[in-house]
Amino acid sequence: MWPVLEMRNRIVMGLYLPRLIRFENEEVARLRLQLGIVPTAKIACIIPTYKRPEGLIASINSILAQERQDFVIIVVDDGAGLPVLPSDPRLFAVSLSRNSAVLGLVRNVGIRLSNSEFVAFLDDDNVWTPQHLTVAVKAL
Repeated sequence: MWPVLEMRNRIVMGLYLPRLIRFENEEVARLRLQLGIVPTAKIACIIPTYKRPEGLIASINSILAQERQDFVIIVVDDGAGLPVLPSDPRLFAVSLSRNSAVLGLVRNVGIRLSNSEFVAFLDDDNVWTPQHLTVAVKAL
């Protein structure tokens, strides 16, 4: 069944791929200028978000409460607008100019805006325990 679904995705998404790549490249260039600096730490925690302000705040707070503190948080809003976020120098938040509706694209933007050895993804409807990054980096 998986090969059939993969073939279907390649056919359907193949038509949109050049447009998505162009959009991603344009957004990364625009957002790099907007940020002015490249967020850098041992770990870049990428949070893609779209219309979940309460969950986003909980996700950010769970990262800020980590035992391991050598991280940056990059929130990438998929064009819906951001709520007021906690004030922390490690937190960088950007919004795409329009909704892409492609989670991989939103995550790619976050990765491309950072300069870190490790990347960790956290969705805006999830939280981490305080030991999450410690355990993950130790395992790597």
